Amino acid sequence: MRVNGGAQGAAGRGLAPCHGGGEPAVNQTISALRRALGDDADAPRFVSTVPGRGYRFLAQVIPEDAATRSAEAYLQLYAAGWSALTRPSGGKLAAALDLLKQAIACDPGFALAHAHLADGYAMACVHGLMPAREAIPLLRAGAECAMTADPALPEAHVARARVQELAEQNFAAALAILDHAIELDPLCFTAHPL
Repeated sequence: MRVNGGAQGAAGRGLAPCHGGGEPAVNQTISALRRALGDDADAPRFVSTVPGRGYRFLAQVIPEDAATRSAEAYLQLYAAGWSALTRPSGGKLAAALDLLKQAIACDPGFALAHAHLADGYAMACVHGLMPAREAIPLLRAGAECAMTADPALPEAHVARARVQELAEQNFAAALAILDHAIELDPLCFTAHPL
């Protein structure tokens, strides 16, 4: 689904129930949705809290045409790519890169797939599976695509840090970018330097 516009939805429509302060799973889901949309609970543009009742979409929600995006396909491709990326070996890393590229082909704006594709190129470079002259431009492109697609995504910042580390050899800048990624999400494990 796609969200259009700002605070222009009809009052009272799109309420999600929130009984007695809300179930933790609903609250967590709304928090994740707000982060994904870059929304702020104190100054909402997309989702507002209705005290004692739940949540309301403020923006118009427009279902996407199923022919334009296959959520199942790109999530399966991304999940398989991420799984292979977290268990790297020469063959698995090549498979991960291929699966992540397929996920991006399904959804060119899939920031997390771009960020992890950049990570894959960084790994390929560091482990000698791809020459730096080939891997670094691909790493840089993946990081730029991730940042363009979602500048608030911590993993996009991690990809930028890898560019600073491998391409620019600016370790202080890389650490500062990783610190910012951790500020965005303290649980982003790829942002924590070893």
